Amino acid sequence: MINITFLEPIDGPNVYFIGCGAEKYVDPITKIQYSECNNRREVKVPKSTNPYACDSTYFLSTIYPSAFGKITIFCRSGDVILNASVSPTTALCGLAPDVVESVEWYDKLKPQLVLGTDSEFPVYRKSDYCVRYILTYTLGDKTKTCKFDFCETFDEDIYFFKPTLTGSVKTQNGTIEKYETYLANVYRFIWRVEGGVIIDSFPEKKNMISVKWNDLPDTLGKICLSLESKCGYSNEVCLDVKLQNPNSIEYNDAEVFMIIPNPNDGNFVITIEPTVNVVDIRLMNMEGKNGDISTSRLSSKQISVMLKNIEPGIYTLQVYTTKGIINKSIVVQAK
Repeated sequence: MINITFLEPIDGPNVYFIGCGAEKYVDPITKIQYSECNNRREVKVPKSTNPYACDSTYFLSTIYPSAFGKITIFCRSGDVILNASVSPTTALCGLAPDVVESVEWYDKLKPQLVLGTDSEFPVYRKSDYCVRYILTYTLGDKTKTCKFDFCETFDEDIYFFKPTLTGSVKTQNGTIEKYETYLANVYRFIWRVEGGVIIDSFPEKKNMISVKWNDLPDTLGKICLSLESKCGYSNEVCLDVKLQNPNSIEYNDAEVFMIIPNPNDGNFVITIEPTVNVVDIRLMNMEGKNGDISTSRLSSKQISVMLKNIEPGIYTLQVYTTKGIINKSIVVQAK
């Protein structure tokens, strides 16, 4: 006699799996891999039902989180802003898992240091910044967090304007010199000159200009530049330019030429080598106007100088010699 028992199919349990990155679900008995989205897929497992060792089944639901991310850069109210456009691209095949999203900004050189958690992130220096997009899914009885990193390679320096200015810082009165900065995403070049004039048309559109320095004897000029860009205005940078008369002489040796005292109240003594033949002595203010001055020879090396009706300030003393002009700055203080 043979007894035959017919068993009703046994509905197995629901199995849930969430795979991050390269993780894939592999059936522990058949070793078959299920690498795509599955919605209660019936998986048959042979000879696994006790006590009869018949075939069994279970219902497999799997998702494999994926994401899209893009970082853009823009300016707002003078600030440089990075924006993360991120969204999940996970295939759900009809499943409805719960999902929680968040972002973390970090410097690529320090990935563990979180700099911000909003979709927009203001930056203040050049670096390679990344956003970490975090998706936490709950599917059935499984909860898992997957992370996706997106990085930018923008050159933030073209937004952080720190203009450099090159050109001659020592020239002669009345000459024409060129001054230049690097060209970037600039809306307008804001040039400013003291002691000279810009001879170019529409200098606000040029990263290199020509300046004609004044003909006034021996004084200081200045050229400055700031830039207007999509992020606002840069700080102004300047070059001090020493303007020198072609016939002037520079004495850097204190023993050759001295003003005693300096600062003074308008009365002082010049000491100068006897070999220097003095022809005239003049005083010039910062605007290039001559002041009232009287002198008297004290000795072969000393000349007494008295300034009349002088206001406190900085002046240039010009000593005319047979070999050229000696220029020295003096400071006149209130008496």
